[in-house]
Amino acid sequence: MGLKSRLVRGSLYTLFSSLGINAIALVTTVLYARLLSPDDFGVLGIFLALGATIAPFASLRLEVAVAKYTAEYAKTDPSRAERFLGVATSIALGFGGSLSIAYFVLAGPIAAFYQKPILADMVRLSASVLLLGTLVTILQAAVQGFQEIRKLAVLMVSAQSLAIPTIFIFVSQLGLVGAAVSSAVLAAANFALSLIVARSVLRRGGIRIRPARDRETTRRLGRFTLPMLLGMALNRPAWLVVATVITLWLTYREYALFRVASSLYRVVLVLPAVLSVPLLPAIAEAYATQPADRTRTQLTLLLRITTILALPLALLMGLGATVWLGVLYGPAYAGAGMILFVLSFAALLDTLGSICENTLIGTGRTWYVLGLNGLQVSVLVGGTIFLLPRLGVMGAAYATVLGALAYLAGAIIELSRRRDIDGRHLRDVGALVGAATTASAVLVAAIGLGNYVVAGLLLASVIVAGYLLLTPRDRTLLLSAARGVLGMEKRKVRP
Repeated sequence: MGLKSRLVRGSLYTLFSSLGINAIALVTTVLYARLLSPDDFGVLGIFLALGATIAPFASLRLEVAVAKYTAEYAKTDPSRAERFLGVATSIALGFGGSLSIAYFVLAGPIAAFYQKPILADMVRLSASVLLLGTLVTILQAAVQGFQEIRKLAVLMVSAQSLAIPTIFIFVSQLGLVGAAVSSAVLAAANFALSLIVARSVLRRGGIRIRPARDRETTRRLGRFTLPMLLGMALNRPAWLVVATVITLWLTYREYALFRVASSLYRVVLVLPAVLSVPLLPAIAEAYATQPADRTRTQLTLLLRITTILALPLALLMGLGATVWLGVLYGPAYAGAGMILFVLSFAALLDTLGSICENTLIGTGRTWYVLGLNGLQVSVLVGGTIFLLPRLGVMGAAYATVLGALAYLAGAIIELSRRRDIDGRHLRDVGALVGAATTASAVLVAAIGLGNYVVAGLLLASVIVAGYLLLTPRDRTLLLSAARGVLGMEKRKVRP
C-alpha cells in the first residue's frame, strides 16, 4: 500500500472513530439529562468541568510527544523510542499521582466552594482513578506512534461504547453519585483495554513499557510540550471559570441549559470533518501544476469549502434548536433554545479557526497560536463576567461567540500578512456568512425560533447561494472527497 493510501486510510479511521466517539458522547449527555433533574444535571456539569480541567494536566501533554517520538524512532532506533516512552511514563506517574492526591485532599473545600456537599464524594471517586486516565493517554499515544490507527480507533470506540450501559445502570440506581461511580468504572475498563492493546503493539516492535530516567530526554520532552501545555493552561481553566460564574452568580439549572446547548453546538464542529480529511489531498492533487501558489491555493480553497459546508449546518442547528432540544432532552430544557441558536455561530467560527490553527502550528508558529489562545480566553472570561449580570446565561453564549471571533480574526490577519491565504477569494463566502447571520438574527428577533417554514426557506436559500459560489472545480473536489469518505474511490480496472 502506497504512502498516500495509508495516509488517507489512517485519516479515515481517525475520522470515523471521532464521529463514533462524539455520537456516543452526545448519547451519554442525553442519558444524564433524562435521568437527572436540571438542577442535578447542572451539578454534574460542574463535576465534569472540574475533571476536564484537572485530567489533562496530569499527563502534561506528554502524549503528543510520545506519539511523535515513537513514530520517529520505532523503526530506526527502538531503544531510543523506548527511552522516550519510559521517561514520559515516569513523569506521568510522578506528576499524575501527585495531582490525584491533591485533588482527593481538596474534595471537601471544592464541595464547600460550590455549596454542594455531594461533590466531595464525587471528586474523591474521580481523584482515585485520575492516574489511570493519565496512563491511558500515554498508552494510546504509543499505539498511535506505531501507526496502528485502526487498532487505536477500535480501542477508543470500544471503550467509549461501554459508557452508555454503564451510565444508565449506575445513574438510574444511584443518581449523581452514580455518575461518578460510572466514570471510575469506565476509567478502569479503558485502562485495561489500552494496556492490552499497547503491550501487543509494542511487543512486536521490541519495546517494553517501563519507567525510565534520562535528563536529556526529559529536556526534549519539556521543550516540545511547553507551548501546548501553556495553551492548555489558558483554555481549560477558562471554561471552568465560565461554568463557575454561571452556577454561583445564577443557578445550577441555568448552567444545565448552557451545558446542554454546548453539547449540541459541538456537533457542528464534527460534521465538516467528514469531507475535510480527504478534501485536502484532492486539492493538492488538483493544483499540483501550480507549485508556487500551491499552499495558498489549498488553504484558501479549504476555508471556502468548509465555510460553505458548515454554514448550513450551523443554521440547521440554530434555527431548529427547539426541535433538537425537545426530541433529545425533553421539555425541561426548552429554555436552552436561544443559547443553542447563538452558540451555533460560535461553532462555525471555531470550525474555521481550527483550520487556521492547524496551518499556524504546521508552519511552526506555535507561540502565535498561544497568543491567540490567550486572546480568546480573555474575551471569553472577560465577556462572561461583564455580560452575565446584564443578560443572564445568554451573556456566556455571546461571550463564547466573541471569543471565537477574536481567535479567527487574529488567525486570518496573520495568514493574510504572510500571504498564506488569498483574501480576495474569501470575500464572497464572507459576505454569505454575514448575510445569513443577519437574516437569521432578524428572523429570530421578529418571530422567534418556532416558525420552521420561514426558517426552512432561509436555510434553503443559503444552501443554494453556497452551491452557486462553488466553482466547477470546487464541486469536483467535493465529489471526490465524498467518494473518499464512503470508500467509493474510482479504481483502475485491470485488463
